[in-house]
Amino acid sequence: MLPASPPSGSRQRASPPPSSAGGGRGSPLSAAKPARNSSAPSLTALERAGLESALAKLPNKNRPSDYKWMEAMLSLIALNTAPAVTDLATRATGAPLFAMAGACPSTFAGMQAVVFTAMWPANGASSGERGIGSAGTAQVDYWWLKPRSDSPGVLEEMTLQRHAKGPHKNDPGQSKKVYGPIANLFSKRGTSSDGKLRFGLVDSGTRPRAFIECVASGARYVVCWVWLEDWSSPVSFGKKFMKGKLIYQKTAGHAPYFARPFKFVDGLLLVPPGDALEDPLDAVMPPDRIKLGCDV
Repeated sequence: MLPASPPSGSRQRASPPPSSAGGGRGSPLSAAKPARNSSAPSLTALERAGLESALAKLPNKNRPSDYKWMEAMLSLIALNTAPAVTDLATRATGAPLFAMAGACPSTFAGMQAVVFTAMWPANGASSGERGIGSAGTAQVDYWWLKPRSDSPGVLEEMTLQRHAKGPHKNDPGQSKKVYGPIANLFSKRGTSSDGKLRFGLVDSGTRPRAFIECVASGARYVVCWVWLEDWSSPVSFGKKFMKGKLIYQKTAGHAPYFARPFKFVDGLLLVPPGDALEDPLDAVMPPDRIKLGCDV
C-alpha cells in the first residue's frame, strides 16, 4: 500500500525505498513508490474535451503518460535514491541524474528515452556505495533507456546499465550530436554563453543531482526529467533546436514539483525566469497538459 500523500505545497520528504543491487522484485525500482505531492484535481468532461482538442493539434503525438514505465526510476531520482549504474565496457560507475523523453517513438525509432548519469572511472578515483563518488568529480554520460519488450509498461532494467554491444545495446551512437551538448553543460559546470544560467551537480545525501540556476534571481531548478516537445532534425539545415518543459524540484529530495518551458538553440539553453511560467505539479510524472505552452 502506498503511503498517504503529503499535504499540497509541503516540503515533506517521502521515505526512500529499500536499496538493492539486484533486479526483479527485489530491485530498487520494484520497491519504488511514486514521488507525489498531492492528488491532481480532476477535470470536468468539458475541460477534458478541451485539453484533448488542444493536444490533438500538436505535431508531436507522444505524451508524458506514454512514459509511465519510467516513473519508478524518476521517483528514485527525485528522492535522491537513484540506483547505481555501470558502463559495462569501461566499468565506470555512477547514478542517474535525469531523463529526457518525448522524441520517441517516431518513424525512425521505437519507444525509448535518454538517461543522463553522473559517472566515475573504474580506476579507484571514486568512493562510496558501489563506486558513487562526490558530485564535484563526476562526469556526465548518457545512453538509451527502454521498456521491456514483454511488458511495455515496465522499464527494462538491463538498460539502466550502459551496453556497447549485445541484445541490450543502448549506447548513444549517432545521437551524440543531439544529446552531447546537454551533457557538456553539466560536465563543465559553467555558465551559459549569455551569462543567464549556471549549471552544476550537487551532492544530495548519497546521490548527486543536476541543477540549473538563474544567475539573476538565484532560483535553482533541481532537474528530475526533461519533456522534449519539439526539435529540429540533426541533418536539417538552419539552427538546431529543442524545446519542451523542465520538470524539477526547488529542493533536492523534496516535493513539490514544477514544470517550466525551455529552449535549446545551437548550444544555448534558454530558461525564462518568473513565477508566471512556473507550473506546479502534483507528481514527478506530470499530466499530459505540460505539452502545452512550450514556446519560449
